[in-house]
Amino acid sequence: MYTHFKFHSIFSLGALLLYFLSGQASAAQTEATCGTGDFRTFFQQFAANQVLQQASIATPLTLQTLSDDLPLKIKLQQLSASQRPSTLVPHPEQWAKLGLIPEWVPPSTVVLRGHQGEYLRTFVFKRQSCWVLKRVEDWTLGDPELITNAGTQPNAQQCLRRAQAYERLGSTEQTSSTQALFAAALDSYLCAAEAGSLEASYAAATLSLSGQAPRLQDSRILELLEIAAQKSPEAALALSDFYCTASDYETEHPCANPQQAAQALIAAADMGSADALNQLGYAYETGTLVEQAPSRALACYTSAAGKGSARAEKNVKRLATKGVPSSEQIKCIQAGRQP
Repeated sequence: MYTHFKFHSIFSLGALLLYFLSGQASAAQTEATCGTGDFRTFFQQFAANQVLQQASIATPLTLQTLSDDLPLKIKLQQLSASQRPSTLVPHPEQWAKLGLIPEWVPPSTVVLRGHQGEYLRTFVFKRQSCWVLKRVEDWTLGDPELITNAGTQPNAQQCLRRAQAYERLGSTEQTSSTQALFAAALDSYLCAAEAGSLEASYAAATLSLSGQAPRLQDSRILELLEIAAQKSPEAALALSDFYCTASDYETEHPCANPQQAAQALIAAADMGSADALNQLGYAYETGTLVEQAPSRALACYTSAAGKGSARAEKNVKRLATKGVPSSEQIKCIQAGRQP
């Protein structure tokens, strides 16, 4: 009995040790083929380890790309194991060098985008027994390969066209990448602005202020609007409004910088903007931004009405009903160039 009991105990200890070692091997195997349970850490491993990457891709893999012709349309493919690319994600060690920014979208989606909007891919994972890549959304425009190069000067027209395409896609396609599309549009507009595009400077400021893309610092928005306002009446009008509101559009308060706002408004009117002429007329009528002068207000309204503004035409009739005299000697811009 004693001998039998001793043999049984030794057998139990051996089985327990075997079970423990087997569990360790299983855990090590799971770590190698599944990665860690934390998603952010897992994606870093996924990008760095080709074996793990290929083991963590669903079959079939849904690949979303864009058509080469205009207007851009979404194309969907179901890729078998033999059809999918050997490398889907740049190695994490390259991200900083290539200017790639990872953004985490709960619960298990990663958006990887270039700092100038030149690269944009979304990776959608699902948690099964391991993390599995189910879908790749490739929004990159132009060359499908990564084209970020810190030594290359940005091309204003390329960046501008890319920004406009991203903004259109963000407005028409509701996907998990919609917010990223607007962010990439802003990055691309800024790329074009830095390369000298005044159109892109205005577009970047307005997109940032729209709430669809990330909000730039007020100082940066002001800089973009001031640059664009040199030749764009729309930008000068937006600059006038920004001087007044100081970016606070929800609270009613007196104009924060009336003199600068008036100068920008007059510049916009001088460039022929009907809206700016109408707003300048209102400023002269009410005494906001500039000294009150009803006759000058009428001159501004009349100029705006002549450019097709229906609202200004109503304002002309309203002031005429009030008895405000009309005089060809009083000109809107010449009379009010200096606020």
